[in-house]
Amino acid sequence: MAKIPKGVAHRDDWAQTLSTLPLLDAPLEPDGCVIRWFKNTHPDIAQPGLEDHYVVLHLGGPKRVKRALDGPTVVRDLGPGAISVIPAGAAYDWSTEGHIEYAHVYIPPERLARAAESIFDRDGARVQLRSEVGQCDPLLSALFHSLIDTAQASRRDGLFLDVMTDAFLAQLLRGHANLDDGVRPRQHALAPKRLAEVTAYIESHIGEELTLDELAAVARLSRYHFSRAFARATGRTPHAFVMARRIDAAKTLLRTTNLAITEIARQSGFAGSSHLSNRFLEAEGLRPSAFRQKR
Repeated sequence: MAKIPKGVAHRDDWAQTLSTLPLLDAPLEPDGCVIRWFKNTHPDIAQPGLEDHYVVLHLGGPKRVKRALDGPTVVRDLGPGAISVIPAGAAYDWSTEGHIEYAHVYIPPERLARAAESIFDRDGARVQLRSEVGQCDPLLSALFHSLIDTAQASRRDGLFLDVMTDAFLAQLLRGHANLDDGVRPRQHALAPKRLAEVTAYIESHIGEELTLDELAAVARLSRYHFSRAFARATGRTPHAFVMARRIDAAKTLLRTTNLAITEIARQSGFAGSSHLSNRFLEAEGLRPSAFRQKR
């Protein structure tokens, strides 16, 4: 059979195929990955270079697949559950004998990079997927099926979908990327903008209980990586920094108001007057009442 024409007409044909044949076209929020699942009766498909990584799960019976164009020609006999991986930017011509049925997921490079950093503590900019055809990975195949089932459900559980997406990306990276080829751990730095957002959050919530998870979420880092990055940026652990800001808030109130020590403790985020008094003594060398007398 003749191959789908290349160029603009080819791209139109490809786009039309995706818009008319999918049985499922569901975005996996909030990460931006998209699953499509469809049957295609055309045995020859040319795939242009994509901006996203592209992972394919073969769903039908045994099929012979030929991949050409970018790099050496590869011919494989694929069974159900076989996985193919096409890194972003790669372009191939695909030929199959007979009808095909498969699922594929598009993964933005920045999403994969975040997964490499948060799950494996690797520099996401240096992590690369391997180009593979018809690999056997039972765990990745099972996770792929779970993604399809979850995205297909009439009542989608977004949180569960997020968990399954992370598990899928973790296995994809573990088995189909260059994690073990000298990719160094990421140096987790807290960008000035993120640091400013975290400190502003602390200031606006100084009278409330603050958790490490809250601050890490503001910084958009994992809890573990946030602690390291924050300490590198400020010279203090998050706990020490917050405690210092609570002391400063208490000092301001002691200087400028006649509020009771108990109320100052509450507004500064301390558990009570005793908690404030003990921490104030450690930091300033005197009790809050003595500090107020000196104003």
